[in-house]
Amino acid sequence: MAIEFALFKNHLTQTEDDCFAIVQNRQVIYREGLINRMTGRGLALLDTEVDRVLKEEAYAIKDLLLQGMTVETPLVTITPVVKGAFENEDDVFDPERHSIEFNVKLGDNLKIDTSLIDVTKVKPSQKSPLILNVEDRFSDTANMQLTPNGTLVVQGIDLKVITENDDEGLYFKINSNEVKADKYFNNTDSKLEVKVPLSLEAGSTCQLEVRKRYKGNKKLYIFKYNVDFTVAGS
Repeated sequence: MAIEFALFKNHLTQTEDDCFAIVQNRQVIYREGLINRMTGRGLALLDTEVDRVLKEEAYAIKDLLLQGMTVETPLVTITPVVKGAFENEDDVFDPERHSIEFNVKLGDNLKIDTSLIDVTKVKPSQKSPLILNVEDRFSDTANMQLTPNGTLVVQGIDLKVITENDDEGLYFKINSNEVKADKYFNNTDSKLEVKVPLSLEAGSTCQLEVRKRYKGNKKLYIFKYNVDFTVAGS
């Protein structure tokens, strides 16, 4: 199986012909598939045994991370980091302005010779808007935080939406709830600049979606940005 990628014009650089690659037709293996792969090698392991070990490992790692520790295993190293801007040397950690996140690095057992992976260039699987980067102006962070009532800058490709249409625009999704941006300072193919809805609950995890139609096409195209944002206090 090969990694399939398609090329898109990069409107975030000054070089006219610059392109970037986005993986297409991703094949995802979930927990059950991983367990089946582990028990299918002829080892004397039951699915239930592997499942129990994975659950206990996750419990132990989570408990250690909650104590502020760095966890290093042959598979992965997980390191806590403090994010956010501090006003001066006397400033203290404020959950409304700062956050704790984790850097993850593959361990020795997962070091891979990438030259062994097949790569194939393909045409884009479907026309779609694309989000490449999101900046929260109030916290001066990228792809991390959303500040209610602050300005959010979304950069990408084919982002321009018809805001008058009820089902087009930039959407903020928290669990099963969603809020559509109602104030746009900039609405172009390469950039959406909006006011973050004041109604977003502080401390919650939020994801972004762009929904739009192309000229002459009634189909609604949706792009989900695969980043979890933390909603800061307003």
